[in-house]
Amino acid sequence: MHAAMTTEDASAAESPEREAARCLAEALELVVHLRGREPRERHRRLLERAIDQAERALAAAEWGTMSRARSILARAHAARAEDALHGAGQLSLSAQRAPTLDACDEGWRRVETIVVAAEDAARAAERAAGATAGDSSSVARAARAAAGRAGAAARAARKIVDDRNHAYTFHTDLGFSFGEGWYLAAAAVLAGVPIQIEPGMPGTARDERFLRDAGLRDRLQPYRPRPRANKQTTDAVARAFRADPRCAQQKLRAAFLGDAPIARAVSDWIDRGLAG
Repeated sequence: MHAAMTTEDASAAESPEREAARCLAEALELVVHLRGREPRERHRRLLERAIDQAERALAAAEWGTMSRARSILARAHAARAEDALHGAGQLSLSAQRAPTLDACDEGWRRVETIVVAAEDAARAAERAAGATAGDSSSVARAARAAAGRAGAAARAARKIVDDRNHAYTFHTDLGFSFGEGWYLAAAAVLAGVPIQIEPGMPGTARDERFLRDAGLRDRLQPYRPRPRANKQTTDAVARAFRADPRCAQQKLRAAFLGDAPIARAVSDWIDRGLAG
């Protein structure tokens, strides 16, 4: 009895174009099951194999398979661009939520790398599809459609980076802890971080006046979605105090209290509150 043919045996028996087609089909079938790291890694390995084998088929210059190989190449690169778009979107979300400024910026540098990969894949898909110009066959049309999808994915990935929101939100709900707002204002004074004010809330006008009075007019930006995580501001304040505690304290006092002596009415009110 003959042993069952292994995947490796099947690959060895296939032409490069056929193996490329098979790997691409398996990769695309996996798309609907891409939950978790292992299926996505297998998806990427299959795409890489499909691209390698399609390029081998083209290098062999077998006339009957060249159109099919170019179509496979374009479709595989399109799938790569779409996978990169997904990865950039997911990583950008976690980067914005990172606990420190450095971790946030490092996450976005990785996002940029993924976006560049999407753009490279889109260019490769366009090259493969461009070689089918004038060919009206179904495989040529599939290549050109794939190049269009790859370009759209690359543009969407680049937009994620272009639309990055560098600001932190100053929450203006009266029930929200002002302590977080204080840290954000302090980070703006000490580290120059940008601030966006939560609009349309009971405390919006009051808190905007506070920030402007603290000299932060130039740090205010229009409200946009997907701001940075405010937990990063603690790190920004801590850095300033570690570097020069006295200078940091003086800057905050000047911003929040000013240089004038505390008014008697204010000090009396504070004393009564502490005594109670």
